[in-house]
Amino acid sequence: MSGPGIEAGAICLQPASLIDVYPSLVDLAGFEVPGWLDGKTVKPQLDDPDHPRSPAVSSYGSGNTSVRSERWRYIRYEDGSEELYDHHHDPDEWTNLSEEKEFETVKRQLAEVIPLKQHSGLMVQDWFDIFQPDTEAGTTSRKKRRLKKAKDLSVSGRRDGNE
Repeated sequence: MSGPGIEAGAICLQPASLIDVYPSLVDLAGFEVPGWLDGKTVKPQLDDPDHPRSPAVSSYGSGNTSVRSERWRYIRYEDGSEELYDHHHDPDEWTNLSEEKEFETVKRQLAEVIPLKQHSGLMVQDWFDIFQPDTEAGTTSRKKRRLKKAKDLSVSGRRDGNE
């Protein structure tokens, strides 16, 4: 980014997400950023590239979540499998460290950032995935589970199946 008061050529390695764009623009325009927005402004990192920032969280459908800090990427899938990568030593994510005992604390800390309740907009991805063609073995059973979940949703009107 460039602009008044922003140091030219400064590099910030703190993670940010697309959800942070709107609050950042609001803040940079001089308005108060509403607390109810999901994203966080990047203005503190523009003022000081080393200013700490919370990890960026992204999801694909329900239960598939990635948490990215400056150093680590932790991924947890809906089937419970996990991946952990150290971007200081493995920026291309070739070596999955999730099974290494020495990184249990890192994995637990990043997992704590994952919201307990996923955003309701993720339901759209689940619905969309039901109608995609099979691309690998085992996809059919996953689709059947999602189709049942979608059918249950249309009957109960609730994602968790509670009436």
